[in-house]
Amino acid sequence: MKPIEKTIGVIRSALGASDCSASEPAWVRPEVKKRARQRKIWLKRGGVVALIALGLWLISRLPHYGYALKTGREFPCDPVFFYQEDAAWKDDAMGDSGKTLGKDGDTVACLASIIAMQRLPFPGEVNPGTVNAWLVENDGYDGEGNIRWEPVAALLNARACAFYSSSMGPVLEDLIQREIYAIAQVKRPDVGRMHDVLVVGSVHGEFRIVDPLDPTDLMNTMGIYQNRAYGLRYLVPNDTGE
Repeated sequence: MKPIEKTIGVIRSALGASDCSASEPAWVRPEVKKRARQRKIWLKRGGVVALIALGLWLISRLPHYGYALKTGREFPCDPVFFYQEDAAWKDDAMGDSGKTLGKDGDTVACLASIIAMQRLPFPGEVNPGTVNAWLVENDGYDGEGNIRWEPVAALLNARACAFYSSSMGPVLEDLIQREIYAIAQVKRPDVGRMHDVLVVGSVHGEFRIVDPLDPTDLMNTMGIYQNRAYGLRYLVPNDTGE
């Protein structure tokens, strides 16, 4: 090695320079390639996070899901109200589910209104407390506190029906005209959880409801739930011949 080359090598070594020749591109050096791989990984991760954030934002901008409920007809009504958090029954247990009527008894309160308004056969006074006790006695709940509709309907001399479609409006109009009242599943805007209300009539293009969470005994309309429902459930008495 010539003295001048030896001197340059010593200087490069002292400065911490790579042993690679001066003509070697920087991007082929191991440490540079490693940094490039790391940048690619972080860019990919950042892209995934950005896509997820964009998807969540788009979902938040979408309208409420469910089926729109509108009507062009008006049906007067004289409903039976039951408040699920009434002190007389709010602490009653819904079978072995760990649930109580006060917190989870919206469906039971609606069922009590149906039994009273449609005059279905029931042993004794009708209210959420007595209906709950009757359901417990007759194995009317599953393990999670949901009503077992088929056997319960049979005990009430009726047929259990469910309906999920964009044509809920005309179906509700037909049911109300026949004095059959449907439980509509809605979404509570305050907490985002599902909730059951009873559709009992209509006024000014909106369906009127009995809401088990409303202690005032005043009818609201489906407008407080964006006029949208996720499904209907109702009982058709066997003596209708249908």
